[in-house]
Amino acid sequence: MERLDRLNANREYVYRVESAVVFGSMLSDAERLGDGDIAVELQPVVTQEVEFRSRCEARRLLASRRGTHFSSTVDWVLWPKTEIFRALRARAFSLHEWDQLVRIPEVRYRVLLGDRERIAGMISNGEPIEV
Repeated sequence: MERLDRLNANREYVYRVESAVVFGSMLSDAERLGDGDIAVELQPVVTQEVEFRSRCEARRLLASRRGTHFSSTVDWVLWPKTEIFRALRARAFSLHEWDQLVRIPEVRYRVLLGDRERIAGMISNGEPIEV
């Protein structure tokens, strides 16, 4: 949660984490747990298209100056999201894009960040777990 809070407080990024949920074996009764699965929903920090594109380009340029090599146009385009996932990466956790989570049938999940009712509507086939 500290990492999410720090990331969202940093206004240099192009995206912020709107919602985050834990799902998978971490919420099961299994004796042997796998890594923790966390899905994050990203939202742009600005709504103006011109400013958004400008900020994306600035982040790509900064990454290049710091030694990041984009091996494809897709890597270049996705960089503003990729850097968020890199900033959030932690041992024992697997990060997933929000779209992956909402497609899982009958998924059990626990909200870490975000509007619980909104998330429940987005994961309509899921089961929220309260701790």
